[in-house]
Amino acid sequence: MEIDPPFQENAVTAEDWRKSLRKVVPAVVVLRITATRAFDTESASASSATGFVVDKRRGIILTNRHVVKPGK
Repeated sequence: MEIDPPFQENAVTAEDWRKSLRKVVPAVVVLRITATRAFDTESASASSATGFVVDKRRGIILTNRHVVKPGK
């Protein structure tokens, strides 16, 4: 398959991906959440999610809203 010249100029190589991953992987975190649900008389629910470190010094992690608050 031949690639059109405009796309070929911006093609990403496997090495480009490796370089990018080496930079970002250290900032990826796994979150394990345990929470008591309203009206739940049994054990707390547990789930896990991912996010990434925004500010290590202040402990700021970015993740999806539904991970930390009930979905609406």
